[in-house]
Order: sequence, then structure tokens, then C-alpha cells
Amino acid sequence: MLYLRKKLAASGELDPFEAKTIAELMRTVTDALAKKYGKVKKGVDEIMRGPVIETEARRILNEGIALSESRGETNAKLEMAKNMILFNEPDEKITLYSGVSLDVLAALKAELLKN
Repeated sequence: MLYLRKKLAASGELDPFEAKTIAELMRTVTDALAKKYGKVKKGVDEIMRGPVIETEARRILNEGIALSESRGETNAKLEMAKNMILFNEPDEKITLYSGVSLDVLAALKAELLKN
């Protein structure tokens, strides 16, 4: 299994996330089998049918997704504020509706004046 995983990763058929996830799952199964050799079937069943194993690769992926969502929300707020500036809305209304601070609003206005 290890040879196959390495071969698939080297050929590009597995991306780094998939290769890392498979390696961690293999390690988890091996550890469980080693600890409970006499109860191999029960141990494998618990691991494979139990809750999804939180691997390091999965944790990193989830953090990346959360960061992307956060950046998307920030970009949406900035775009809303820019549009409201272009429509000459009052600063108080822009900060209230978009959620940007007065400092960010001032920077956006300065940026728009340059362009």
C-alpha cells in the first residue's frame, strides 16, 4: 500500500492533500492493529466505521477554507464601501452598512481619489 501511494503521488495522480491523508489513515489503522492484535476485526471496524478521522491534512484544509471565507467576507465589505463612496453616501451610513472602520473608509477614499 505504501509503495502504491508513493507511486501515485510521484505520478501526480494523488495531490499532496490526498497523499498526506492516506498516509495518516494508514498510520492510524496500523497503530490500532498493533495495539489490539487479538481484536483486529473489532479495531478495524471501529476505525473505518467510526467518526471521520480528523487528520492533519483535513485540519489544514479546513483552516484554509475558513481563511478563504473570511477573506471573501472582508472583500465584500470593502467593495460595498467603495460602491457607497462612489454614490456619495455619508461616512456614517457607509461604516454602518459595510462594517468597515472610519480608518479603512479614509484609506478607501484616498485609494479611489488616486484612480
